[in-house]
Amino acid sequence: MYHGCMATVDQQEAARQALRSWRRRSDAVAADRDQLVVTAIAEAALSKEEVHILTRLGRTTIDRIMAKGSTE
Repeated sequence: MYHGCMATVDQQEAARQALRSWRRRSDAVAADRDQLVVTAIAEAALSKEEVHILTRLGRTTIDRIMAKGSTE
């Protein structure tokens, strides 16, 4: 654990809350991203390569999204 400075309990709690808030926003964006990827490939017939180029998502990430999307 990094202990380079002394922080107050209030600072620590504020940092925890900021990280929780970021995680909630990140989860919401990921859910939206996943639906967009599934729609682009499954409905609009874009290739995985094109989705990769447009989004900069890794090909294995696209594969995981598609595998998850096909089970829902």
